[in-house]
Amino acid sequence: MPQPDPRSNPTETLLIQNAVRSRWRSGPGSLEALASEWPEGATRAVVIADRRAWQAWGAEVAGTLSRIVAMPDVIGVAPGERSKHPAVWIRLVQALLRAGADRTTVVVAVGGGVTTDLAGFAAGTCLRGLPVILVPTTLVGQVDAALGGKTALDLPEGKNLVGAFHWPVAVVSDPRFLGTLPRRHVRNGLAEMVKAGLVGDPGLLAVLDRDAKRLAAGRPPDAETVHRAARVKWDILGQDPYEHGLRRVLNLGHTAGHAIEAASRFRVTHGEAVAAGLVVAARVAVRLTGFQRSEADSLGDRLRRLGLPDTPQVPFDAARPFLARDKKARQGCIRMALPRSPGVMEPGDGDWTVPVDESLLLECWHGVA
Repeated sequence: MPQPDPRSNPTETLLIQNAVRSRWRSGPGSLEALASEWPEGATRAVVIADRRAWQAWGAEVAGTLSRIVAMPDVIGVAPGERSKHPAVWIRLVQALLRAGADRTTVVVAVGGGVTTDLAGFAAGTCLRGLPVILVPTTLVGQVDAALGGKTALDLPEGKNLVGAFHWPVAVVSDPRFLGTLPRRHVRNGLAEMVKAGLVGDPGLLAVLDRDAKRLAAGRPPDAETVHRAARVKWDILGQDPYEHGLRRVLNLGHTAGHAIEAASRFRVTHGEAVAAGLVVAARVAVRLTGFQRSEADSLGDRLRRLGLPDTPQVPFDAARPFLARDKKARQGCIRMALPRSPGVMEPGDGDWTVPVDESLLLECWHGVA
């Protein structure tokens, strides 16, 4: 993993060192790593779990935890993006306090990206910060959402507009969890894997193309491919954990994607929205960065073969207010992470985003590259 540049600002170096101290375990049997990653002095656990994930895997997770500490309290949350709501966050913090959480308590989050975002924020704000271990059980969680220390809530004004960095002690990604996912959830994760390939590993795209029929049918990728996709993000995090620059490339497809999600009131899933957002970004990149039109066309074909949409699921006018509130926007100007070619991102003026005129984005939204 890349190490902090010792010539950089000392405060920044310390922040980076604290972030990369977070551990990531991925692969068969990684659930057993909970014991080796358990914080010194932590004497109890409280689990925050997606109810469906806990029904499928709770006995095994609880059994593993019981070999480390006393049987944990379990706080259930409903599956789906609607749980990332301020009222749910308050309820979780209150439940942690009623469960007797103190500075010796570890919060263990079990579920997909919604659960890890929500539980991470609850842990980070309860008693000014409790340690958290993330156990992602979805493909989106394992290749993207659970990595990186970001926590978030949604507001009516947009997705992930409330949040903070709260780095987990560890992320434990066991591929066995993926075997119980519905087909739509597998496809959601495939969108993030396509993004990873475009950002930093074009060879990954060839693997997804090779296995497209099986993946579109709902069979999860093998453990090595999941690890490969997650590795793209993890390597970037080691260089820019707090998104001062390079980490912004991981937002590829998410400017339009988050707007689509919010405008649809989350009827469109994250992966479906990101897939369409990737196509919009590719069309913009054809005009602004020299991304090849043939590559943009290939991207659309790839997503369709994986069972994902290649067009935005909401009209531009519905998405416009959310685009304006995107976290990368500056002084009212929309900015997007854009590729130059598969595996090579556009650095822009040094912040790894490019200003995009609304009229151009409107054209690309409707398919003009």
